[in-house]
Amino acid sequence: MGRGSWVVGRGPWVVDRGSWTHPVSFRPQTWATAYKIVDSSRRLFAVRTIQSPAGYLGTVPAKKRVSRICKAISNETGRNRTLLDHQTVVTKLNQMMNGWANYFCLGPVSKAYEAIDRHACKRLRQWLCAKHKVARPATRKYSEKILHDTFGLVRLKNRTHSFSWAKS
Repeated sequence: MGRGSWVVGRGPWVVDRGSWTHPVSFRPQTWATAYKIVDSSRRLFAVRTIQSPAGYLGTVPAKKRVSRICKAISNETGRNRTLLDHQTVVTKLNQMMNGWANYFCLGPVSKAYEAIDRHACKRLRQWLCAKHKVARPATRKYSEKILHDTFGLVRLKNRTHSFSWAKS
């Protein structure tokens, strides 16, 4: 590697003055091809910080993946599931959300976590209103605090506080 080169992230990508190559193929790649190479479920973006002014490639969950987990949450809290116990529904939601969050834990995920948290709270509140025949929106009876503390819905937003790189 010559002057101005640097290694990107954990992968074997080498960047040399604006264009980047894979060290095995030595074929110049473009930023557009990187999206297809890394993973279709994560978007690539360039990051420049004070610690690394040259920058590095980062990943963020794709909007399509966020909308997919929201759709799965909506399916679990549909009106056809009002006969189930609330513990069963909350346990299933927690398993789905924790699994998704464990897969998408790298990069800046706070906005995606917040969107999923909001959607899960909204859908669980709607499901509880339908189950107990309460007029909606019932945000006072089923507030976020009650959904998380009493019913045990997981809070993804708190997961980012335990990341070592999020503390600096």
